[in-house]
Amino acid sequence: MRAAMVSMVAVVAVITVGCSRGGGLPVGENYRAIDEGIELAIREEQQVEYGNADRRLLGTYSIEEDGRVRVVVDHLGSQQVFYFEHDPEIGLIGEDGTIYYNSEQATGRVNHAQAQVETMRTLRNVGTAMMAWLVDNVGAAAAGQDVDEWPLRRPEEVEEVLVPTYLSELPLQDGWGRDLEFRLNLDDPLAEHVMMVRSRGSDGQFDDSYQSGPFDPDETTRDIVWADGYFLSWPERQ
Repeated sequence: MRAAMVSMVAVVAVITVGCSRGGGLPVGENYRAIDEGIELAIREEQQVEYGNADRRLLGTYSIEEDGRVRVVVDHLGSQQVFYFEHDPEIGLIGEDGTIYYNSEQATGRVNHAQAQVETMRTLRNVGTAMMAWLVDNVGAAAAGQDVDEWPLRRPEEVEEVLVPTYLSELPLQDGWGRDLEFRLNLDDPLAEHVMMVRSRGSDGQFDDSYQSGPFDPDETTRDIVWADGYFLSWPERQ
């Protein structure tokens, strides 16, 4: 499906739609496959526009008896047919599993992605400052996974040791606008667990435990955690 989009050079669509089930998709709705940049726009009843930012295919759609959405476009004189499952809460799901999110869901995904990127940048900056403080005092300590072993600190306590020597300003919130949590062992920098900064993710709730490693960026409720020199839990697309 992606290859077909890339190879588009002309669009002529003269299509007749067969029998369809009652009802239809909302006129004006755009279903977007965010990672691939492809959209399916409902222009008017049963009329669609399908393609990427550079090239669009005009066509029609019908709703089959089994509830699937059948989209027909004419590309270079050859008809192409695509089938999608329709989920009112999400959008359309292609036969290859690609999700075309409706406008509301697409906006939410983009916002979550931006928040994750911003949070990663913020945690990395704070973590780098913490590492510089640690190197200046004693040297790096080992990372771990038991959150309670890192002493919880108020932001002003962390700010006192990091600003302005290691940071010009201590960021207090993640990409979702929620307060970060800081943990720093000021009393024993030689301890096994010394420093941590973490974000609650999109749901605003901390996870109970962490399995060290990356997670799917679509799991926006997962915490983003930096500890003792490394990201302990972070979004990473496979």
